[in-house]
Amino acid sequence: NNFFNWNYKIVDAVNSNTNCIPKDFGHGSFVCVCNSTYCDTLPPLQNPGKGKVLTVTSSKEEKRWQIDVLKLRSKKKHKCFSDIDVAIKLDESKTYQKILGFGGAFTDATGINLRLLPQELQDISIKGYYGLDGLEYNVGRVPIAGTDFSDYPYTYDDLPPGQIDSDLKYFALRKEDYKYKYRFLEKYESEGISFWGMTIQNEPTAGLFFDYAFNEMAWMPQEQGLFIGEYLGPQLEKAGKEHIKIFILDDQRLFLPTWAIKLLEQRNSSKYVNGIAVHWYRDSISPVKLLDLTHDYFPGLPVLYTEACVGTQPWDLVHVLPGSWVRGEQYAKDIIENLQHWVVGWTDWNLALDLEGGPNWVQNFADSPLLVNPLEVYRQPMFYALAHFSKVFPEGSKRIGSTSSGRNESIYYVAFLRPDGTKAITIMNK
Repeated sequence: NNFFNWNYKIVDAVNSNTNCIPKDFGHGSFVCVCNSTYCDTLPPLQNPGKGKVLTVTSSKEEKRWQIDVLKLRSKKKHKCFSDIDVAIKLDESKTYQKILGFGGAFTDATGINLRLLPQELQDISIKGYYGLDGLEYNVGRVPIAGTDFSDYPYTYDDLPPGQIDSDLKYFALRKEDYKYKYRFLEKYESEGISFWGMTIQNEPTAGLFFDYAFNEMAWMPQEQGLFIGEYLGPQLEKAGKEHIKIFILDDQRLFLPTWAIKLLEQRNSSKYVNGIAVHWYRDSISPVKLLDLTHDYFPGLPVLYTEACVGTQPWDLVHVLPGSWVRGEQYAKDIIENLQHWVVGWTDWNLALDLEGGPNWVQNFADSPLLVNPLEVYRQPMFYALAHFSKVFPEGSKRIGSTSSGRNESIYYVAFLRPDGTKAITIMNK
């Protein structure tokens, strides 16, 4: 029941984190409490010096991002080496994908919850995700118009019944065609916020279900390919926004590689497609081999996970479980599995929710790594599980070969060569 990181030759810090203020809700482990005057920190990784190894541990019972420095021993000097339970061997001669990054989504629910906090705690919460003493996130996902995680449904061009605005004259960020998506980018730029990439539609297959509960529009891959190749791609090119990378799918991996194959058969689509976006919700029923097949078909297209959360399934009788270690393990296992199969990054869903798992205007409540309880926030085990990836494998890290021997049936691991030349491995025993 631990998350470990072993970092070889990493620089100069042997300090541990500042202490977590634990609070037990009776769900298997504990949350760490943050308020306006105090919050635990997660120091960035640094090199412990020659002949030493830096370890970072989070455990079910007591530890959260505990940093220790150990001396390396040679195999010859380690008398018990032959009796060790598990041995993991790293192979730098075998290299795979590079990390793009990790992050979460700035939904309306996230903003609504954070605005309830005192200003000091708002800052602490955001820095806890994107700061050096936080998770060091480098990815943020922003919905184009409304989602279910808001307090009401809306688009960016709502009009009275019977009225039509084909030219989007009344488009405004306050509250689907290619112009709509382009105007989204343009409006945000006018506010000083620029984007590097976009997807076409969140979970396009959801719109195929009759009477779906919230905002959706159905697309088939052929339709998306035509839309990208003939409309959106040329519009971005014409506007000088070629830097906006278009990621396709934004849905479950069970649709791969077929979705990408069918979409990229459409005229001009391959000219504008830069990657594939995937959600985690059906990973348990779709073999991870699908990611390998997708890479084999399209080795030049990175696969980025763009949404994940827990507590939303029909069997989740309780949506929010503060302190659930099991949910932290779910996150870590899925991330490790996907990183071992060509995925370049992982994006969580809501950055912050309330203790009910909302707001959500269709009561589709969910759990979150950060829970808001107006005068304090709770950092969940999921939060620290994410740290063992986002802080350890920065952008540009390259996956290297890793194999294990011994009693390893409950061990999950993945290793990378970091941009600074150091090697790092994240290990979870379950």
